[in-house]
Amino acid sequence: MRRRGIVSAQLTWLFILIAGAIILAFFFNLSMKHKVVAEEKLSITLRSRVNALFTSAQQTSNTFFRMKLPGAKITYDCSGYRIGSSSSMNLEPAFSPSLIKSIQDTFIIYSMAWSIPFDTTNFLFITSPGVKYVFIHPPSHTSEIYEKLYKDLPPNITRIETEMSKINDVNDTNNYRVRVVSFEDINGKTMPKVKSEITGIYIHPDPSATALNGFAGEVKFYNYTTSEFSEIKDADYNFTGEAMLLAAIFADRPKSFECGMRAAMKRMLLVLNLTIERGEEMKSSLEDPCKTDMDTAVLNLRILNNEAKGYTDFPKGVDRTRLMGKITNVESSNKVLEIYSCPLIY
Repeated sequence: MRRRGIVSAQLTWLFILIAGAIILAFFFNLSMKHKVVAEEKLSITLRSRVNALFTSAQQTSNTFFRMKLPGAKITYDCSGYRIGSSSSMNLEPAFSPSLIKSIQDTFIIYSMAWSIPFDTTNFLFITSPGVKYVFIHPPSHTSEIYEKLYKDLPPNITRIETEMSKINDVNDTNNYRVRVVSFEDINGKTMPKVKSEITGIYIHPDPSATALNGFAGEVKFYNYTTSEFSEIKDADYNFTGEAMLLAAIFADRPKSFECGMRAAMKRMLLVLNLTIERGEEMKSSLEDPCKTDMDTAVLNLRILNNEAKGYTDFPKGVDRTRLMGKITNVESSNKVLEIYSCPLIY
């Protein structure tokens, strides 16, 4: 009898343990579901705030915002921006690192108009104080473009200037990403060991460019392997305009740069067509010399439009010399209209 009582007590305790485990598992599962729902609600709330601010920033050029989002992370690819498990926000044309962490609870947002030569659309640039931009001083013949570019960068981004000979002296400041922006070729160059993910871009301005304040040339994207920079295959592009150059700097992946620029080209073609229509309407009410000069301006716009439509794989395959020639002609036409006090084409 005594042994039977002991067995019965053991079974009772076993039952209690099993029942307790089931109850604990139930409440743990309930807690996890509640956490997931709470995170999804937070993601949706954050998405709404971010989308409103991004959209607002994209409406005007040269706009700067610092946004407080404690602990948030934003991922970006060609489908758009995403916070947590929320649906993506398509804000093209926008350019940023593929991962944006809210360092110091802050995101940095900046917009600039893409002018070719008139404003066609506003580019949105998004980054974090946790991304460090290392600018390498250029050769003397490109210093003017470098100085203007550096001056026009959004305030409060994490940036330093150095020389190619001192690139190994760059300190590790615990940034989660480092973007090297160089006006000299960085292929095969080394950096000090840091925990950050490192990428690079080589900017080669066209010294013969006169239109667009000289902002034309070539950019090449680089990865950093275990010991040195290496050029990414098929990731070299011709750039036209300062905003396009900034886009290549802020987009640390060639694919995201391409997606943003293709969206920008669609808007450019739309604005070009609208500007041509506007010129045709103005021309009908003008007299010479303004009528003849406006006719020339519209013709140059049509030539630029036809050139741009031919770049079906934009931003790849661009004949920079031809495109800049067409842009220069449009600029010249507008200046002639201004000289004779005629209505301007843009």
